[in-house]
Amino acid sequence: MANKEIVLLDFGTSKYRMSARIGLAEKGEEYEYRDEDLWNKSDFLQKMNPIHKKISVLIHTDRRVCEPLVIVEYIDEV
Repeated sequence: MANKEIVLLDFGTSKYRMSARIGLAEKGEEYEYRDEDLWNKSDFLQKMNPIHKKISVLIHTDRRVCEPLVIVEYIDEV
């Protein structure tokens, strides 16, 4: 994943949500973190996850990966 733009849309500090951030940290990946307001979802979040409009969402160049555990698997594989 190195040398690619990575953005993580997330909120809160629950263990479940933190897994994506921990996975990125363990791999030493630099990324932009965008804290989302769950009650006032940004247009960007709605565009990146248009069906469920939920977080966590990892944007890696042109790919979008949703759900923290799926994000962790993606980080490991890429």
